[in-house]
Amino acid sequence: MHRTKLVSYWLRCMGYIIHYRISMAIGQKFNLKQKQIPRLSMQTWLPLLQCSLSDLHSHIQNIAHENPCLEVKSGFEMAEGSNSSAHRAFLSYQNQVSNASSDEIEWMSISTQSLFEKLDEQIVAPLFPTPISQKIAKQIIMYINDEGYFEGDIEEVAQECEVSVARAESVR
Repeated sequence: MHRTKLVSYWLRCMGYIIHYRISMAIGQKFNLKQKQIPRLSMQTWLPLLQCSLSDLHSHIQNIAHENPCLEVKSGFEMAEGSNSSAHRAFLSYQNQVSNASSDEIEWMSISTQSLFEKLDEQIVAPLFPTPISQKIAKQIIMYINDEGYFEGDIEEVAQECEVSVARAESVR
């Protein structure tokens, strides 16, 4: 008798467990949501970066046409009461740049002058009005490294130019 009660109790417990598991399986709800997370990978940007300036506008328009969620706005908005000649100058410049090929733009960006030569060209009368200020400036650029930092001693520059340290510092 004891054994039958135990088996009966065990079967009832198993029945509850099975019933509980079945009801949980039936009662479970799936909550799936679709989310759009903007992820801009290199694959997204690469075609835009490879476009020439003249093709960029049409490429962006094609992308906007394919995706109705995108809205394309101009980055240059003419403010109310702004100078219309400035706007015309901007449009003229934009037209020149967009008509230039990427090879021409790359060629223009390659500098054939060294930093020293560029700085030496800028030592002219409006910025350095006197011959002594030009001499000090030329001496200072002798101590400028390739990154554009002055690595010399201003006292040494003053001695070489036969001026006071304060005068050499004012040119620097």
